Amino acid sequence: MPSVITVSCITFIFHMHISWIEITYIFTVILFIFSSFAYSMEYFTTKLEKFMFPRKYFLQQSLKKISKALGTITNFNALKEIILNDIVTTLEIHGGAIVFVEKDGIQVITAGDIDEEDVKTSMENGVYKGDKYTAFEINRHEEYRSFLVVTGKKSNTHLGQEDRHWINLIVTYLSASLENVYLIRKLTLKMYELMANIPNEEATPEFVWLRKTMYDIQEKERIRIAMDLHDTTMQDLFLLKRRLYPILQRFPKMTDEYGQLTGILTHIDLINENLRQSCFELNPYVLQKTGLIGSIRKLVDVESSYSEFQVNFIADCTAQIELLEVERKKHLFRVIQELLNNAKKHSQAEHVTIRLVEENSSINLFYEDDGIGFDRQLKEMNRKNRIISGAGIGLDQMQGRVLLMNGEFYMDTERGKGVHIEIRIPFLEGISA
Repeated sequence: MPSVITVSCITFIFHMHISWIEITYIFTVILFIFSSFAYSMEYFTTKLEKFMFPRKYFLQQSLKKISKALGTITNFNALKEIILNDIVTTLEIHGGAIVFVEKDGIQVITAGDIDEEDVKTSMENGVYKGDKYTAFEINRHEEYRSFLVVTGKKSNTHLGQEDRHWINLIVTYLSASLENVYLIRKLTLKMYELMANIPNEEATPEFVWLRKTMYDIQEKERIRIAMDLHDTTMQDLFLLKRRLYPILQRFPKMTDEYGQLTGILTHIDLINENLRQSCFELNPYVLQKTGLIGSIRKLVDVESSYSEFQVNFIADCTAQIELLEVERKKHLFRVIQELLNNAKKHSQAEHVTIRLVEENSSINLFYEDDGIGFDRQLKEMNRKNRIISGAGIGLDQMQGRVLLMNGEFYMDTERGKGVHIEIRIPFLEGISA
């Protein structure tokens, strides 16, 4: 069309001095020139986009990175590390959040400088756009609604049209990804609930096998993560420390440089110790060396130093307990580990007592705290309604492990009266599989 219009203008101006052959020739030449220019512009624009349109190019590259990362998300906790941090960095905003509005509460995952409680209050009041935050709806379901909430830019300017268009694309990708993660989470919680409530004698052999396989997979994954931490991060820290020591010797003592390097080395030791503790929690390797009781004592010592409550651990008939199979020892260790985690997160207790004894051909584990307790019926309702937070999954894990060992799980608790748990595991019977 541009060629036709150009040739028409030339023909109109020079119609007295031009022939049809010349018009055809001119049209061919102009068509070639316009086509070459158009295609070359597309090529050069693509090649020079990062210089001609740097902001647009940066947003496109970030979009590709985030959309690729979305395919690796399998749980809600990964949203912050994989998605939110990139969104905050790309948009150059103070902070961002992904908000899940469930039937009985609001769950918020934040990154950057953003007030979580303020975001909750805004969403509870239905304020989706204001001076502080702008909310973009991701999903809307009967069970929950999700939003991407962003603050203003660090430059104290409003989000531009290009930024909003980019956010809308991200929201489109997030919508499909969150839906898949939500369904996976829902299915996983349902499986844990079934495993915690169907005794072995009532379950089919296939279900018992599935229960055992799931915990085996969990254990293998924990061991893999622990080995990766030990063989990569901890070794890197060790090499870094070795390289810093010769540099430290070059500075006289009592100088600022010597003090700064000493502080860095001390911090490296602290990181290394924390990683070592994480590796122990993921893979209690001392089970085979010092036994179950020694491993529990080590766990209790560490938890006592980090927790606000005092832990009292009592073990009777340790010789009989140490005769257990390694798999059973691991399950018992995980149960006690989960009990302490729950106490640390929810109990607000001052004293926690754990007793491990052998009675009537069975291992009895008693747990007691003087914390706030909870209403079991209300807790059960909240757990079924709250898929995002996974409320109650720790309790299901404990009960499932106990059932795997053909044991019995009893819990007595009321609001304001602490928690009392008794677990009985047959001593002579093997683990069903």
